[in-house]
Amino acid sequence: MLWLFAALAVGRAETLRFSRSLTDHAVLQHGVPLPITGVAEPGEPITVTLGKDHARTSAGAEGTWTVTLPAQPPGGPLVLAAEGRTTVELHDILVGDVWFCSGQSNMAGVLKTYANPEELAKIDAAGLRVFTQWYGTRAVPAAEPDGRWQRATPGNAATFSAVAWYFGHRLQAELNIPVGLVVAAAGGTNIISWSGPDAFRANPQMADKVARIAVLKEQFGEKVDDRGFETPGYDDAAWGEMPTPGEWEKAGLGLDTLDGLVWARKKVRVPAEWAGRDLVVRFGPIDDRDVTYFNGVQIGAMGPETPLQWQTPRAYTVPARLVQGGEAVIAVRITDKLGPGGFLGKAEDMSLAPATVIGHEAAALPVSLAGAWRYRVVERWPDGSEPEALYQNMVAPWTHTPVRGFLWYQGESNASQAKQYRGLLRAMIVDWRKQWGQGELPFLVVQLPEYGPVKEQPADSDWAALREAQAQVAAEVPRTGLVVAMGLGDPKNIHPKLKREMGERATALALVECYGKTGVGSGPALARQEIEGDHIRLHFIGIGSGLEAKGGTLKGFAIAGKNGVFAWADAKIDGDAVIVSAVAVAQPTSVRYGWADSPTCTLYNKEGFPAAPFRTDAQK
Repeated sequence: MLWLFAALAVGRAETLRFSRSLTDHAVLQHGVPLPITGVAEPGEPITVTLGKDHARTSAGAEGTWTVTLPAQPPGGPLVLAAEGRTTVELHDILVGDVWFCSGQSNMAGVLKTYANPEELAKIDAAGLRVFTQWYGTRAVPAAEPDGRWQRATPGNAATFSAVAWYFGHRLQAELNIPVGLVVAAAGGTNIISWSGPDAFRANPQMADKVARIAVLKEQFGEKVDDRGFETPGYDDAAWGEMPTPGEWEKAGLGLDTLDGLVWARKKVRVPAEWAGRDLVVRFGPIDDRDVTYFNGVQIGAMGPETPLQWQTPRAYTVPARLVQGGEAVIAVRITDKLGPGGFLGKAEDMSLAPATVIGHEAAALPVSLAGAWRYRVVERWPDGSEPEALYQNMVAPWTHTPVRGFLWYQGESNASQAKQYRGLLRAMIVDWRKQWGQGELPFLVVQLPEYGPVKEQPADSDWAALREAQAQVAAEVPRTGLVVAMGLGDPKNIHPKLKREMGERATALALVECYGKTGVGSGPALARQEIEGDHIRLHFIGIGSGLEAKGGTLKGFAIAGKNGVFAWADAKIDGDAVIVSAVAVAQPTSVRYGWADSPTCTLYNKEGFPAAPFRTDAQK
């Protein structure tokens, strides 16, 4: 946890607060000691209270503090309070199970895309909370998570991850305890960007990635100490000059690909007659976020609490007590995590003026804020495709927060790299568990469903190979489960609609494999094959109360002889086995099932779970 304190330490002195992983409506993991972190003035004595438990500490020289509270039983709501020179309270805190849900676009896809309006309107799950981690990249760990905990109301839930929501909603109902979902996902992302500091080290084939990480840390690891940048007396003479409004990528400043943190400052002259009056600072949209100061005092901010904040004009009130005639400084701390950055409105959108007009004041009263601003880049971030970039920003800030397990839905961007993916996924799981330090936390992998053209004849398939890699990792790595998604995909849409079924299959697996519930949580899996003359007998585990051909006929099987040429096969259920044969293959040696981008798979157990695709000719 030392990196967390080091990262938090670079910044302005702050009044007492909790780490941003803790907000109103948060869910804390039950049954384990609870580390609670925050910042305060250096040396400030702190007492933290949750229910009947409390702990004391003092903020360190850099202003960071931590306490560990005793393990709590499921329940709530509670108040989490920190008392120092001031007191801060977080309300509506629940204690239950927290799951970390990550991956690419099929995990990120939001509920309003996949649920009908009637369903959204009825959402009211008091025991389910979601923290959606904001997208971002870094070469070194981010200091804190970026986002906030939200209750499951119709308005909030519309922007929740659909897969995570359906997973958590059923889990909460089955367990009857609070459930918290941390969603850290981003579309189009490669597993190498989600992998942490040790995931590549033991793999000689990833030497280039290890070298690249070192380069990235050299190029992007520095963070400028920005304490005092907001104060009017700060000397910004050495800063650059940026024309506004406009995207900084197009300003000819060498910021063409900049994602990161930038400070912008402008000196303005306040007319003497405005003294003691409320003023309004107006900007057009700022991409993506801002914290705005007037003479060193924060007057406004816009972040993840505002939907589409990068498109939203800013209007912040300067309270009358801060307003004097003469020179003043407006300072803006801008965070740009994706796309263009900077002040993106029109020149007429940028102004300083009284909040109300008195008498016959001129219509042209506002002071323009357009034109040249002084700027300083505080931190630069690498592209989201780089090794560790998403891990450092979206995963690392959570590794000090106890969780119950992980739900992972990713692989589309690695579909052509199945052999490499097997090693990367295994290493990532091991490394995430190491970083959290809670032992072998359960890790559920959603296997890719159908996508891509339907082939008339058996053929090789990148997507099938990627599914195989996912299944191999689930079989090899302890406490790792495979959520088989066959039957839920769409050959024409990489973002299939059946997110409810996807999430609920994950819940069914979790209940059996992670919580020890009785019943069946997954479908048949191949145990072994026996060659019996002109046919092959396939034995399965996970058959539940029996094997079943969905729709009445087994489909998706292909069989081959020594020449390795596969032909579609006839298949029939025989007890806990399936017998596979083809007239064209008199001496079979191997079978494939569901081996295609978009296979037709009809082998299920009677509990309704599909069999995982497989091949018996696989190379180890």
